[in-house]
Amino acid sequence: MLAGTPAVLPVIGVTSLPQLDEALDALDLQLTPSQQARLTAAVPATPTP
Repeated sequence: MLAGTPAVLPVIGVTSLPQLDEALDALDLQLTPSQQARLTAAVPATPTP
């Protein structure tokens, strides 16, 4: 979700190394423009002051 404006930066919390590995693997995930549009439509970004 870094492609959006403003960028969406999730805060992750893990309790095990496998969870951390899974979360780090998500950094390589590439969404298509269509997928990005669907997510934005479902949960519009709300800018913070």
